[in-house]
Order: sequence, then structure tokens, then C-alpha cells
Amino acid sequence: SAHIDISRMAASILEVLPETRTLAVVVGSSRTEQFWLAEARAALAPLASRVQLVWLHGLTHQQLRSRAAALPSGPAIFYVLFNVDAAGVPLENERALTDVRAAASVPVFGMFDRQLGAGIVGGPLLELRTMGTLSGQLASRMLEGKGGAEAPHLMLETQPPVFDWRELQH
Repeated sequence: SAHIDISRMAASILEVLPETRTLAVVVGSSRTEQFWLAEARAALAPLASRVQLVWLHGLTHQQLRSRAAALPSGPAIFYVLFNVDAAGVPLENERALTDVRAAASVPVFGMFDRQLGAGIVGGPLLELRTMGTLSGQLASRMLEGKGGAEAPHLMLETQPPVFDWRELQH
């Protein structure tokens, strides 16, 4: 199994924007995204005493854009994953991110290195190449019969924080 340090990513948002009182979390509707919704809810629960968590999930693509556009100034958006909307329409991850960034008047933070330069402010991000390598190694171990109880628990490490200067200025 694998674990991603979502709480570290959210803590970085609050370090960059300490006045943030609302964190809107974007998650799509596929089975995989529902897994990450549960992970995000658990990881972000300790922040509930500091910020209001607004969950932008169970939405169509258009509803997501509308909700992002309707956010008042002050919150930040934490874009986890949005590949399939509530109507079952598949979207490229960057398309939904691009639309959220264009619609929102608030900063957008993400989870993955490929999102830097595509509209997110930045932070401690996951390197997709490393995730792919580790996933391949884990799959190989399982195919060799080395899974089960002795299967390793992977902690997918975030990279040192990096930021997009244009988004910081915005």
C-alpha cells in the first residue's frame, strides 16, 4: 500500500497564506477519486479547528467551475484530483485544473509536479515519475508473489517545496 502526506501539503498552504480561513478541496467522482476523498478527509480533519473545509466533490465539471467562481476572496483551493465528474464524464486532469484556475479568484494549490506551471501556486509536490517507478516496483513484487502481509507500505515523499512566482504574485 502507499501513503501520500496530504496533511503536509495542506500545512504548506497555510504557511504560504496564514490568513486562510477556508480551504476548498477539489476531488472528482471516480472510484479512485473517492479513495482519495476519504484519504483527504482523514488527513485534513485535524485542520478543522483552524480552517473551514469546503468539499468540492460530487459535482459535474460545470458545477465545479461555478462553485470555484463563486468562492469569495480569502479561501484557497486544494486541487487533489478531478478526472471524472459526477455525471461520469471523464476529463483530463489538467483540463479541470485549468478551468478551476480560470474561474477562481483565489489561489489554487495542487499535489503533483506536473501541475506546476499549469495554474497551481506550488508547495511540497509529488513527483509523478517517482510515483510511477515505485508503483511499478510494488506491482512487480505482487506479481512475484511477494505481496500480502509482508508487502511494504510505501510513503510517497513530497519534493522540497517549489512555487510558481507568477501564481504567488497573482
